[in-house]
Amino acid sequence: MRVWYHCSQAMRLGILAALLSLSACIRPSKVVGVVCDSASDCVLGSVMGTCESTGYCSYPDDSCVGGSRYSPGAGEGLGGTCVGGSVACGGADEPCCGNVCGANLACDATSMTCVCGDNTQPCCGGTTCGANLVCGEDTRCACGGIGQPCCGGNACDAGVSCTAGTCAAGATQVAVGMGHACALRPDGSAWCWGNDWKPWATSRPGLISPTIASIAPKPIAGATNLVAIRASEMSTCGRKMDGALWCWGHNEAGQLGNATNTSSSVAVQVMGLSNVTLFDGGRHHMCAVGSYNGTAGVWCWGRGGQGGHDGGTPDATLGRLGNNDVMDSNVPVAVDLSAAAPAGQTVRALSTGNYHSCMVMSDNTVWCWGKGGSGQLGNGAVANAKVPVKVNLAGITIPNGATIDEVSCSDGSGFRGGSSCLRLSTGAVYCWGSGTEMGDGTTTGRNAPTTAVTTTGLGAATFKQLAAAASTRCGLTSAGDVWCWGSNNHGILGINNPMGTTQSTPQKATVLTGATQLDMSHNTACAVDAQKRLFCWGSNRRGQVRINATAALQPTEVTL
Repeated sequence: MRVWYHCSQAMRLGILAALLSLSACIRPSKVVGVVCDSASDCVLGSVMGTCESTGYCSYPDDSCVGGSRYSPGAGEGLGGTCVGGSVACGGADEPCCGNVCGANLACDATSMTCVCGDNTQPCCGGTTCGANLVCGEDTRCACGGIGQPCCGGNACDAGVSCTAGTCAAGATQVAVGMGHACALRPDGSAWCWGNDWKPWATSRPGLISPTIASIAPKPIAGATNLVAIRASEMSTCGRKMDGALWCWGHNEAGQLGNATNTSSSVAVQVMGLSNVTLFDGGRHHMCAVGSYNGTAGVWCWGRGGQGGHDGGTPDATLGRLGNNDVMDSNVPVAVDLSAAAPAGQTVRALSTGNYHSCMVMSDNTVWCWGKGGSGQLGNGAVANAKVPVKVNLAGITIPNGATIDEVSCSDGSGFRGGSSCLRLSTGAVYCWGSGTEMGDGTTTGRNAPTTAVTTTGLGAATFKQLAAAASTRCGLTSAGDVWCWGSNNHGILGINNPMGTTQSTPQKATVLTGATQLDMSHNTACAVDAQKRLFCWGSNRRGQVRINATAALQPTEVTL
């Protein structure tokens, strides 16, 4: 039987594209095979249809079960429907229902099929992924990120290395406080662990309430896009890419610099400070080189003249902020540079320790301020100073063309005294102050630098970075090794010797090789190596080293 069928909307309901193009006509066109006796009745142009058992023609359509659809003109309610029923869609490996799929499935734009389990796809069943993939917190399969499987078994995101099949980014920098530590990760985030509380601080109740209290490293909210981190005793600061400084932790003395005395477990911005180039943390104070409200200089904030943790009467001679005052400040105040930079000298290096700070100027002079009872200010006296005083360098030799590239202040308990060290561009190191930290084979204290730290064990290597704890010093060498001297409280020398063994010359820390950055505080030390692995040693009383012991006598890898 032959019928005439004119162009209509019904003809456009999913028949094969060839049929649609034939039916999109300007004048009526002849349609063959609405009803049929044989396949020859179902020929439409170059398209061969099928005469179904119902007596109606069907035509090819891959979206249908069985691959064919009834002609739109078929009777008995069959017109335009799939032969054998509607197409199955939305399930795993089934066609997408439009662009929609079932739970834990996504529509692949290329195949228009519902898929799961591959990279960036939903986790199958909400939990399962393919090889070298992990189901992330967003229930999508992922690889290449920190702590995730290596993509293809060997590739990771930028700045993250593949170690034993896992992208173990670890850290690019580490900062150590009294009872906590923080790691800067390749993505610019800061993760901290330990416990930053002071159980005997009766006159400052806030100190017994920790802002960091987790053995497992946790990210710090707001601490993002960081390029450097430094810790004070119970707080930490990070410099962002835009030169602003953000801090978190305890704030009883205003050491967060945000015009409050409220501690914070999330990062807060130091008020008015910008273009920061150098910064460091001490006992309850921080210092930085940058601009405050548009004025360039050296700025400090936090604890001023009081010696300990409490808020007692300030020592009238002790000014840790370097501004000729002894009062605390919760916003940056200017360090008095009238003597240190009368001709516009700039700051080359800065260090802030337990009760004193030092800086190296562009004219190769060194200036210190704060507590000086152990000679740590280096000016030939054993007295405190509220403004920077010049270190007497007459007792050392600086070769022609050499520069003083670094200064390092002791960081820890004040009852152990204090010390300072400087490092020349040649790698030579000179220390002064408390005797156990001189590193020259003696335990004789001094109030100005005289004798260089012994380096006979270093071979051809030279020191390229210094770090200080309460009564211990360490230096990172050009060979990537760490050498330490001074007190061995809690095994902080890292030499796997019994605690309490004092060393008057540098000793090489065991296990650790290829180190790239180093930090210390009180009785704990940490270092990062070239593979971005993190190692810590010394006191673990508050979980800084993350081991099942109170101390680590040698560098121990910390898993982040």
